[in-house]
Amino acid sequence: MIGNEAGTARFWDKRAATYDKTEADNEQLHSAIVDRSLGFLGSDDVALDYGCGTGALSYRLAPHVKALHGMDISKRMIDTARDRADLEHVEGLRFSAGSIFDDAFEPDSFDVIITSQVLHVMSNGDEALDRIHGLVKPGGWFLSTTPCMHEGQSVMKLANRALSVASAVRAIPYMKFSTGPDLERSISEAGFEIHETADLPFDQRPDMRYVFARFVAARKIH
Repeated sequence: MIGNEAGTARFWDKRAATYDKTEADNEQLHSAIVDRSLGFLGSDDVALDYGCGTGALSYRLAPHVKALHGMDISKRMIDTARDRADLEHVEGLRFSAGSIFDDAFEPDSFDVIITSQVLHVMSNGDEALDRIHGLVKPGGWFLSTTPCMHEGQSVMKLANRALSVASAVRAIPYMKFSTGPDLERSISEAGFEIHETADLPFDQRPDMRYVFARFVAARKIH
């Protein structure tokens, strides 16, 4: 792991036991992600679901590709995902704990890379996008769903300031909201061509009413 990933892994390790409840609460979002993603998946594709958590999305997408590798920096999250894999026996699905920056993968390893609720918790997000670009085959797809806030909202500045303080005292790992256009710009600058976007419902709690999930389907063009 690099940078602050070790601390982030410890944070999510502590939450692994109850994370399935969070995933269940996000059922509406997961269903929307699956519906949007299916048009970009092929039966011969090899896919990576990075930041897969306990595997809720991985299990739903795996039947639509040849093979899907779920990866997360939290070992305990992966242990939970593997326990479920032992019970459900989904063909072509496997999980591992690690970082996308590890040397586990060769360049151009995947037809599709998927991230859901990941980029906003990576302090090295631009580096991650560059790494993702290198791992996707030419012409392959990057499917990302990221919590965002609308441009010009003062609440975003206040939220990011509060998140920065909480992260500084290690109450939470790094987290920062961006706008949809800023997110798309970063993905484009990494060498992807954006083909489809959609704003999905993120969280129904009152304190999250300003947040939406931006789905982006982008193809590697060079």
